[in-house]
Amino acid sequence: MRPFAPVSLVITLLLGLGLHAQVSAQQPLTDDRVTAALTRGVDALLKSRTPAGTWEHEYADPASQHHGGETSLALYALLHVGENLPDKRLKPGAEELQRAIAFVRELKPKSVYAASLQANALALLPRKPENTKPLEQTRRALAGAMLPDNGFGYDIAPNVRFANSDNSNSQYAALGLWAAYDAGIGSPVQMWKTIEDYWRKMAQPDGGWYYRGDRVQTNLAMTAAGVQCILIATEHTDRALRLEMRNDKQLIDGMRYLGEKWAPEKLDLYGLYGVERVGLLSGAKFFGRRNWYVEGAEHLLTMQLPEGHWRTKIWDVTQPHVSTSFALLFLARGRNPVLFNKLQYDGPWHARTRDLAGLAEWMSNQYERPFNWQTVSSDVHPDEWLDAPALLITGSQDPKFTPQQQAALRSYVNAGGLVFSVQIGGSKGKAFGDAIRSYATAITGNKAEFRKLGADAPVLSSYGKIKNLPANIEGLSNGVRELWIHTDEDLSAAWQTNNTATPAFDIAANIYFYACGREELRTKLASTAVPNAPGKAARTISLARIKWGGETANWDAEPGAFGRLGRLLENKSRSNLVTETVSLAALDVKTNRLAWLNGVGKMELGAEEEKRLKAFFDGGGLMIADAVGGDREFATSFEALIEKLYPKGSKAKFELLDQAHSAFSGTFEDGEPLTSVKYRALTRQTIGDVTTPKCWGLTVNNRLVLVWSPHDLSSGLAGARAWGISGYTIESADVLSRNMMLYCHALAVTRGR
Repeated sequence: MRPFAPVSLVITLLLGLGLHAQVSAQQPLTDDRVTAALTRGVDALLKSRTPAGTWEHEYADPASQHHGGETSLALYALLHVGENLPDKRLKPGAEELQRAIAFVRELKPKSVYAASLQANALALLPRKPENTKPLEQTRRALAGAMLPDNGFGYDIAPNVRFANSDNSNSQYAALGLWAAYDAGIGSPVQMWKTIEDYWRKMAQPDGGWYYRGDRVQTNLAMTAAGVQCILIATEHTDRALRLEMRNDKQLIDGMRYLGEKWAPEKLDLYGLYGVERVGLLSGAKFFGRRNWYVEGAEHLLTMQLPEGHWRTKIWDVTQPHVSTSFALLFLARGRNPVLFNKLQYDGPWHARTRDLAGLAEWMSNQYERPFNWQTVSSDVHPDEWLDAPALLITGSQDPKFTPQQQAALRSYVNAGGLVFSVQIGGSKGKAFGDAIRSYATAITGNKAEFRKLGADAPVLSSYGKIKNLPANIEGLSNGVRELWIHTDEDLSAAWQTNNTATPAFDIAANIYFYACGREELRTKLASTAVPNAPGKAARTISLARIKWGGETANWDAEPGAFGRLGRLLENKSRSNLVTETVSLAALDVKTNRLAWLNGVGKMELGAEEEKRLKAFFDGGGLMIADAVGGDREFATSFEALIEKLYPKGSKAKFELLDQAHSAFSGTFEDGEPLTSVKYRALTRQTIGDVTTPKCWGLTVNNRLVLVWSPHDLSSGLAGARAWGISGYTIESADVLSRNMMLYCHALAVTRGR
């Protein structure tokens, strides 16, 4: 399976136009909305089959030029959605598809369109002779349909004396040949060079492409065709191991054109499908200042009919199965999991134009699920980087990050992100490696330093054992999870040249699955970012963040947790959270009624800190506390402290709270009803499939003063998914923490009166 990304050449201009790209919609685009649209579209498309089990409506006559194209397109779309959704009806062995598959296998296409769509459908079937044999026949037919000008026309067996090429058929010929290559049936490099030369020659001075010689007005759909065909061809013609950026005029001009002209409402669904391919092939998240997938998907969702179809005129076909197939392709492929985001900066950030694309292709084949990849600017809000579990930075020179860019990197890792930096060019790239170490250490406030990682490190063993692991892989941690992985080993060279004999691919796979927490893969839309949504608050919650211990105490391992918690309370609970850092030695219940304490490592307090903490509890203050990452050393020392402050026989109880306790249940104003919780995969290995919260309460003088969770809340609140964290999933931590905050705040207000 292909991640739809053969090559991304120099798209710097496009990304530069999108520095502060934002999309606003009345109803935010969510994965649930897209999934629901896909399901309804699939239902409608399956219902529109003919009695023969195909989709031959407009071209049912076997003698018609495009016979077979409709069925091939519908099958292609459904198989793609089947890679995207857990729908048994869409698997190659499903009864619902068998007659269509048999039809496509036997098809002898007469047109380039039908042949291309047949090739794309066959390429998604298992690599067995009954599928690869007709695919090879179609590949040969497509290659033989090339006209003297190196373009393609309508006919698969053209009379060259009368045939004319056009850029739409030429685009589909390239797509069909590429699909065959993806299934292991390649074409000579010279053919791809010929195709590349054709499209470069057809580029116009305004950066666009037109349909054909008698219709020379450039347009969005044909420009998308030109850009994507050059990207496809250069996968085969350019795998150079550069240290500097390549200046590609046709691609830069074409992407500029798309950035200036992009508007989904200007395109039919054939054109929208073409533009989507550019987005996925180039890795570009934005066209100009606009998020092409979000805007395109929103446009499609508004167009979907109540019965699930889309109905627009394409190729003179008015029946909805063609439009519906193109819409399903756009929605499904654009929501694939994003492997890594690659960071653009002012320097050779993308000298290896195919490295991440090659890695994503390998991952797609290994995991048997398509992965996308993206390029993102270092000047956008770091929330835009959170739709992938890790941020890849490559280079051979000092990136010269500005203070604003360094702040963005800090925000990203504090929001649960993982940075993965790769020095290219061996010793020629030493300046990059030296600079990266300095930047990474600085974003932690110089609290953490890189250390060498061995093969047994969780970040290098979450996917599988790595043979011949290079010695120069380093990690920087907050004590709970890796924040930054760096290597001077030129892994990019292996990805760029598809050298799978090296450990470069396994290293990246382990980092990816580590960053995902070895949980079910999230789609592109399932970002952990929580946007600001200011509105009229029903309450203001004042929270003291407790600083404890000496200078080396790890009391603030997840500084991003409370900013994100504040946005959750703002968005979902009409609450304004105001936090301040308060030293435990200065904690006073008269001024701080509600506090949160957490940490990593052994908790060692001075006499004054212990005295202040007991006075806070005795005075009726309320505290929430958790072991960050589920750290056992902190949990053990914290529980020992509580037993020391309130030994047996005192007027205090420290006991497990019932699941129905009001602190969890959310059965109060602006709370969220909580009937069950989910623990992370690592925690489930120890406690099994428990679905009740495991929190302890300390009551002093019959008043609840502490809610304690030995399982992590804070890393979840930060948005961290990394393997090694023991606690609640992000979603459960979010709801549980909001409910506890609202409940404890209400108690604190009552006691303060």
